[in-house]
Amino acid sequence: MRNVRNVVALVLLVFALSVVAQARVNLQITEIYAGTSPKTPGGTAFDTSEWFEVTNFGDTAADMLANPVYYDDESASPTKNTKLLGVDTIAGGESAIFFVDWESDLPGADDAAKLAFAYSLFATAWGPLTDIQIGYCDTTAGGLGSNGDTMYLFDGNLEGANIIDTAGYTGKATSTYVSQPDGTWNGMDGSPGSNDLAGIAGLAGWPALVPFGDPEIALLGSPGIVPVPPIIPLNPSPTDGESVLSGPTQLQWTLPEPNIPGGIVTCDVYFGTNPNVEANPKVVIGQALESVPVTLAPNTNYYWALDLYDSSISTTEPFYLSHLFTFNTMNTAPDVNAGDDVATWLDNGLRVVQLDGVVSDEDGGPGPATLIWTVIAEPNELNPARISDPLAANPTVTIKEVGSYTLQLEAGDGEFTTTDTMQIVLYADSCEHARNQEGFELIPGDINDDCIVNELDIVILIEHWLQWNYSTE
Repeated sequence: MRNVRNVVALVLLVFALSVVAQARVNLQITEIYAGTSPKTPGGTAFDTSEWFEVTNFGDTAADMLANPVYYDDESASPTKNTKLLGVDTIAGGESAIFFVDWESDLPGADDAAKLAFAYSLFATAWGPLTDIQIGYCDTTAGGLGSNGDTMYLFDGNLEGANIIDTAGYTGKATSTYVSQPDGTWNGMDGSPGSNDLAGIAGLAGWPALVPFGDPEIALLGSPGIVPVPPIIPLNPSPTDGESVLSGPTQLQWTLPEPNIPGGIVTCDVYFGTNPNVEANPKVVIGQALESVPVTLAPNTNYYWALDLYDSSISTTEPFYLSHLFTFNTMNTAPDVNAGDDVATWLDNGLRVVQLDGVVSDEDGGPGPATLIWTVIAEPNELNPARISDPLAANPTVTIKEVGSYTLQLEAGDGEFTTTDTMQIVLYADSCEHARNQEGFELIPGDINDDCIVNELDIVILIEHWLQWNYSTE
């Protein structure tokens, strides 16, 4: 049973709003190679040490130093297991290879020479995969048997340690055993395998069966090549990082379609205030639900995640682990928008401007927000602008003096205050307004520059008809 997934959370406090990075480690066994013979310099062909591949399907790196991982064979005993060595971290989406039974290579040599020889055999048989980390473990926990075996990964080496993942096979072959796209765990040459965890079932993109290395061995495998798991849109609500009101609410999500028609997808839902999400209680256990009621306390960060199960694959081991989702009931400052700037002109000695303020405060704070409009700059304070209702979001303001006005909308919720400003420019008339707009052009024939061609322009034209001022000498 996989029940160990480390969670790393980074909290940034901005106006008491916590933003938490999504992070889950999800280590899975994705390939096993049981080995063939011979693998000593005296044979006709060199095979590699037994090895297995571990892939991190999580979205944060697995720190193998701070949180060691241990291997054991079918005895499944944490007190008999051995630590995985040689790889410090496995990044999200990365695979690493670990040698088993490498000590039997090159008898009589020291460990450094044996490991170097094991690396050379691996490069010969499987190709020099320079971008893949290769580690090792000793065989105090048992090698991978020639007539079938099962391997386990643990999160510790004491009684009570948790099994991270397990997989097995029923016989040795010249191919590796992989988690196939149809959810089975078989050799790449078709030989049968078995596993208790179809963790990456439904994946597509496995390469064709291509022999590697010495033709006498014709090994089949794909070390370091693991298809990227599909991203399942769960559509969580509240949305990730959202601030919501405290009190009763619904956690909501969308379950994917089953792998096989007629199957059932169920879920476990972890929910609570612990950033280590799996330390929180399960509010849903093994049910085909897409919502659950919860009650939220004020000023609290919440964390939740889902494990998904498909009846056609396994009802005891999840085929998909969601990211860590988070939301909060923290109070945030009101959102204030004073509206667009306005350019206008006098009409019968004044202008009434409609203000379009918008204030929202949809969070876990005390609310609702209170607001007030003020004039913070104007051309003539002796003839001031007058706001019809300063406490309303959309009052009118009456202005009479040509020039620029700056109005401020302020909103507060008892803890935070937010302001925004807008500007009104008042011109003497519509022509002055037009002349100050980008792209304005005078009309040919508008002799007096009043933005219209009319009889006044004709009078001026007649008054100056046949007058001239050109040079004569």
